[in-house]
Amino acid sequence: MKAIIAFIFISNAFLHLRTDFAASLVTEEPSPQHQSVPFQQKITAVDKNKIYSDFLFSNKSKLYVIEVQEEKSLLIFSFTTRDENATLKVNLEGPADRMQLSLSYYPMPYIYYVRSRGEVRIVITNPQRDVVHYRFFVDVSEPLRDNNSKILLLDGSRVAFHVDLRRDDKLYLNLNSSNHLHPRIRVFALCYEVVFGKGSYMLCFRKESLNEAFFFEADLGGRYYILVESVKGEGRVSLNNMIASPPWNQDWFWLVSNISFVTIISPFFIAKIKKARDSKRTVSYALTGFYCWFITIGLSTSLIGSFNYGAPTFIPLFYLSVVFYGLSLGMQIYAAHLDRKNTIRICPYCGRRVDVREDNYCCGKTVKNISFAWFLTPLSFSILFFTIGYIIVEQILPQLLGMSLWIGSSGSIIGGIIAWRMNRAIERKPWKFLAEGILLSFFSPFLTGFLIDMS
Repeated sequence: MKAIIAFIFISNAFLHLRTDFAASLVTEEPSPQHQSVPFQQKITAVDKNKIYSDFLFSNKSKLYVIEVQEEKSLLIFSFTTRDENATLKVNLEGPADRMQLSLSYYPMPYIYYVRSRGEVRIVITNPQRDVVHYRFFVDVSEPLRDNNSKILLLDGSRVAFHVDLRRDDKLYLNLNSSNHLHPRIRVFALCYEVVFGKGSYMLCFRKESLNEAFFFEADLGGRYYILVESVKGEGRVSLNNMIASPPWNQDWFWLVSNISFVTIISPFFIAKIKKARDSKRTVSYALTGFYCWFITIGLSTSLIGSFNYGAPTFIPLFYLSVVFYGLSLGMQIYAAHLDRKNTIRICPYCGRRVDVREDNYCCGKTVKNISFAWFLTPLSFSILFFTIGYIIVEQILPQLLGMSLWIGSSGSIIGGIIAWRMNRAIERKPWKFLAEGILLSFFSPFLTGFLIDMS
């Protein structure tokens, strides 16, 4: 039972990976650099939210550079040409990836996800035979504050804001704009899509509104992007916001819940442990192991809740869960070790005294039964070793994170050896524990890897 609960808690944590960590698990081919096309002039530095006018001769390119100061932001390139039938090719170089959108746009907007701070190079090419005159501006998403203001400099363009929300957070927006401007608000969440082993960032649509007042509730924790689009016209937009969080989204909630749970169960277990200590040490250590097991359940529940709702307390709760899970296993095994020292048992069928080391059978029945939990020992140690290995390797050698899978594999062998040694004197086929540990050592890396891939 302990192993199953712990396995669920570990696997659930992997099923809610953050977007950035999920992206790091996929090897992504670098985007090809811009092909060598003759440049019309030298590099031009541009600022965000400023309108620029320029022109390009046939089959010529121009290079613009903008410095992005914040990671995980959106960069939006908007342009219009004097000739409505003219087209331009736009390519970006640097820490930016073209976004896929879950909504249908025509033409597809040039929206990019900026992974890290740095210089982004915008290459504009004229593939036509005639000279193309164009106007453009670059917008970079900004954190949503109490009062936000931007200008939609072109008809049909868009500007962006971003905000980090926790699950079930409620976001209230109030949009003020010029009388001749007709804006629309759309909310997107950042997703990471993997198709045939290749990953790409995607903006997943959540909600939209043409009204000034707007309400949105976050279905998952993470970063959300608010796009204000010009349906018609140009002008300034101002965005006011308010975020309301339920109690379970607060940093203290899950920690206090776990402390309350431990406070409720502690008097019962402490009284039982003190009573058993005076009579039998085996029962005392077994009860201590169960006490640690119940604490692990409480910590695991709080861990899953805090992780799902984005509360930062999930990190200390995770470490505490691992510690008490290990203590629970250790106490139970030591209690079984003390119990195995008592080799004389009374047959429940005939009352005869039996030395279980010589023969654990009497009257055709087993005198000392072996708990089914011993068959879960390899799995329990595999989970424990994998978790500890993951924590250590991530801190020391993050580039060798896959090594934690093999540390978990060795844990299943150690668990099989412990189960074999504790039961070899009373079990007619103790080699079953060794076989289970060895088999699980081969399958556990694939099982854990499968859970990570499925996440």
